[in-house]
Amino acid sequence: PLAEARFMQHTGHRNPFEPVSPARLAPVYHWHPFALAFLAGEVDALQVIGLPGMGKTTLLSQVRHRLALDGLEAPYTCIPTGGIAQACAVPVGPVTLMDETDRLARADLAEILARVANIGGRVLLGTHRLHTAALRRAGFAPRTIRLNPLRDPIAAAELLRSRFATLDHSAGDAWTLAPGADRALLACSRGIPERILQIGYELFEDHGAPCIITPALVRAATRQSARAVRPTAASR
Repeated sequence: PLAEARFMQHTGHRNPFEPVSPARLAPVYHWHPFALAFLAGEVDALQVIGLPGMGKTTLLSQVRHRLALDGLEAPYTCIPTGGIAQACAVPVGPVTLMDETDRLARADLAEILARVANIGGRVLLGTHRLHTAALRRAGFAPRTIRLNPLRDPIAAAELLRSRFATLDHSAGDAWTLAPGADRALLACSRGIPERILQIGYELFEDHGAPCIITPALVRAATRQSARAVRPTAASR
């Protein structure tokens, strides 16, 4: 379709809801004040907590991208399922980024935090479980960002539109949402940003742009998205 060809020409993406690089997302990323304080060196430890799909990894990648622009390569580690064999294998630096830290054994987390503290470093954790006590025992004064599901249908719809604008500034209004479509989007996604983008992916695959999105189309795309991700979820 012409819409897909235009997106390929301008962005290199066939579907605007495919994952985008931190650099491409950076201009429209909405920063939490605590994240900005961490970047400025005003916070020595920051933990980002939320359900899967809420944007924890995105925040960490945006922080890493911003630090790289300032000439600082921050070591990043995503803790694998089952934890790690040796805590000493996790690299640390002046700024250390770790994702999925709830997978770490308490002793391993304590050892890593102690290594960061010993060099006077700062640490950013993406987690499903708070590490406040462990951070304080290591000598940090942690701040916490809680990423909560969206509650406003308008915000859910704006996330779809903003993804178009991220890749092609002329396409922010590529979709028109019919009455009730924003509420259907919020209900079907449960307000989780990753699910909203997955629904958007299926909508674009099936209907392209421009398009009028109805509640029925949103529900159909939700079912299609669930079928598409079910094998991945089962394999974890």
